[in-house]
Amino acid sequence: MSGSRTLRQFISFTAGVAILILVLSAQRACPESDSRSERDIIDYTFRTHDAGNLAMCISNHGFLGNNFSTRDASMEYPRGSEVDHMVRGGIWIGGITDNFETLVTTGAHDGYWGTYSRPTEWVPVGIPDDELELGWIRERSTLPENPGYDPVNAVSEQDFVTAFLDTLSRPHQPVSGNADVFHYASGLRIEQETYAWSFEPLDAILFMRWTLVPDRILNGTTFSLYAELTSGWKGRYPEGSGWPPASANWFHHHLLYWVDDMPEYADWQEEPFNLVAEHHYTYDSGHAPQHAGIKFLGAEYRPVLGEWENSNPDISWRWWDWSPSNYDRDNDSEKYLLMTTPGIDDWTQITPSVGSDGNSPEQLFNIGAWNLEPGDTLRIHAAFLAGDSFGDLVENAQHAQQTYEEGYTPTNTNTPTLLNDFTIFIEPGCVTASWELEQDSDCPDFRLEAFSAAGSREVPFDQVSPGNFLAEDRAPELIEGGTFDYRLHSRAEGGDWMLMDTKKVTVETVHLATGLECASPNPFNPRTILRFTLESRQWVRLSIYAVTGQELAVVADGIHERGRHELVWRGRDSRGRELAGGVYLLRMETAGRAETGKLVLLR
Repeated sequence: MSGSRTLRQFISFTAGVAILILVLSAQRACPESDSRSERDIIDYTFRTHDAGNLAMCISNHGFLGNNFSTRDASMEYPRGSEVDHMVRGGIWIGGITDNFETLVTTGAHDGYWGTYSRPTEWVPVGIPDDELELGWIRERSTLPENPGYDPVNAVSEQDFVTAFLDTLSRPHQPVSGNADVFHYASGLRIEQETYAWSFEPLDAILFMRWTLVPDRILNGTTFSLYAELTSGWKGRYPEGSGWPPASANWFHHHLLYWVDDMPEYADWQEEPFNLVAEHHYTYDSGHAPQHAGIKFLGAEYRPVLGEWENSNPDISWRWWDWSPSNYDRDNDSEKYLLMTTPGIDDWTQITPSVGSDGNSPEQLFNIGAWNLEPGDTLRIHAAFLAGDSFGDLVENAQHAQQTYEEGYTPTNTNTPTLLNDFTIFIEPGCVTASWELEQDSDCPDFRLEAFSAAGSREVPFDQVSPGNFLAEDRAPELIEGGTFDYRLHSRAEGGDWMLMDTKKVTVETVHLATGLECASPNPFNPRTILRFTLESRQWVRLSIYAVTGQELAVVADGIHERGRHELVWRGRDSRGRELAGGVYLLRMETAGRAETGKLVLLR
């Protein structure tokens, strides 16, 4: 029996190699003298979706995310925050042939990390030499200013289009947790398209569409989305000294929810959410307060001689602890059983912990099943999405469903704003941002936000002239230095906020010296801003004196934090009475020192 299986493996592998060589030869028309390696012919690669506020690596071989092999975005939200919400993901597709063989092809699973090509059983579709410069992942866009502008075929502001297949049966390289020494090809070709927009709320959603075409009978075809949804802040692990992070640091701290089963949505009258959600149960000590999730949107099926029709597949969901040495998922039959067992696993049993003794859940989102024949076509639509809160995530899931049902034709209620320039100037303890609109652009509302490890905050700004804006950020956190992400949003009246530009800056720590700074304005009427700096947390008293030495008002008297401080004095004494115009003295006292300045009040 073993000899027969070995012979079948050899014949299948030899035939598969011959077919692949013929396919590549036909596609590439390579001369016999071409000495390039297989790596030159087939390139496992990825690109990062970055049009919106949710950024993610997309591959040309069924794999999603960075898997700790790089620091590239892996469901990073907000974009530029270095907060990832997924380690890795990939598609699983399984079915049963007319010879009753169970076949499953996987794009990722929990036996590998630190690489983005080794876990996959999918192979990128070869492309001709004259198209290599276009890349293995093509970009299309509805935006005229984008190099990939394609008004006929583009769906979104940033489409990524690629293809991969599984038509070559071949040996596996056995590793721990993988007893399958041979992979039998499922005979599927997959075309993958992903869509992203920059305006809210769709900027928090990445849409994905897979088109499946089999070259053999595949009954009970089930499509599954495997993912390790795991939030964490990469800023805690500097490149070269802490990356990739140890498993005990990144994992075991997360919660998963099957939203449809949550009590608060038990009476929901709309279609099922079909949504799995995740968040770090301590929000990574405040560094990762957002939520992320995966949602099934819909499916379409077209028989070889028929028309497209909507499908209503069954949905099931599995979770298990990350365990690469576990042999419960190490062959196609066991994987297919996971994919096709009905029902929803009990997500309330997932228990995180501060240390490494909590669960580290992997999840499998299963959609099916269909009986496919050669030439049939199946399309699966899903969304990877995020939100600033759980409620925001659920709302974004509804927007994703609506966008899919409207044929991916969302309406941007923003009037296009043409930004001529967005500039950042850095000095110790201060970041100055300025932006200018093109001459013919409408003047919308703006919102400038600063993101850092401490969270996000709005930055005030002024319009200094028509179409020109200036913001001077002197937030206390800038004194301590660090990396900051400044994001400029705009919206037309009544429209949605749209991300216009992002600047990442690094601010050096400010070395402070305790003392008074210049008041402004001075001379003044009726108010002035008193400024002082403290090199450490300490007591300070700020008083107003007449030139005769009489104390007239106390502006501050107490403990203040390290940093720069600003207080307003309105030219009144301690009883609230207006003082006459003239010269007054400003006295600052701290433990062990005193300093005096001069103020001129005009009346």
